[in-house]
Amino acid sequence: MPIKPVRSYRLYRYQIMPLSKVVQGDYIRGINSLEELLNKKNEFFSQVLSDDLDTIRYRRAKITYRTYQLDSTFVMKLAANRPVEITNKFLEKEKVDNWPTMVVVFDNRPNKQYLAVEMRQKTFRYTDTVTQMLESNINKCLKKYQLFAQFEPLFEEKDFWNYVNKGEILSVRFYLVAPNLPDLSDNLSVELSNAIKRTNSKKAHLVFNSHPDQGLEISEDDENIKGLVDYAAGGGGTIHVKIRGVSALYKTNDQTKTITSDEMLFDGEFDPERIGEAVKRILDNV
Repeated sequence: MPIKPVRSYRLYRYQIMPLSKVVQGDYIRGINSLEELLNKKNEFFSQVLSDDLDTIRYRRAKITYRTYQLDSTFVMKLAANRPVEITNKFLEKEKVDNWPTMVVVFDNRPNKQYLAVEMRQKTFRYTDTVTQMLESNINKCLKKYQLFAQFEPLFEEKDFWNYVNKGEILSVRFYLVAPNLPDLSDNLSVELSNAIKRTNSKKAHLVFNSHPDQGLEISEDDENIKGLVDYAAGGGGTIHVKIRGVSALYKTNDQTKTITSDEMLFDGEFDPERIGEAVKRILDNV
């Protein structure tokens, strides 16, 4: 039986944060407090995607794109200029423009805030490159709303626990973004979450190092450690692990969660509504 062709996407989550705890009310019309700003953060993010983001800059290639809005879902068809060498009819080699495309889907529902980046190596070798490029360009537009966004990959908690149970752990490093989504924030201790907010931190780094002769005690039974892992896995950051005898660091961002959609969605004329609805249905179960 032939294998059904699919398109694969890597999953990320973005958290939309205020630049400062002090909101300049006269700077954004109708916004007079931090609470009002946060209540409208997804509305402003939508405004950026639909109107404000008029160009995407990337230093290694020219980028062209088109964005389609479907309520709180945005489907972006994006292409990078990747010239190819051909032989023309005069039997001479020449370079011609080539614009391989890929699809990026934003789920901007306040309780979701997912980003699905299609894995298309002809356009970009790594999806992390696409995410970093989008984050940089989007944040330039969000600045006028006194906001910024942070994008982090999703991963499976079980993959992390399977790895740390393989050997003696020498160090674990948590790179966490500031909490902003309620379902994620509940995984962090109240003390840590409040400390990050009080200090207006963009990111928090927690490092656990063992004694040279002894390994760390990292267990899923430890409520605080499990909460940190769950928070990171849900798009709140990344984790690096060093195990004795293994030269390479284990990085959770190398194990990004993926989803797939039917290749048939891309047959014929590009239909952003079908693609957006299909990806959204999958994200409802992530």
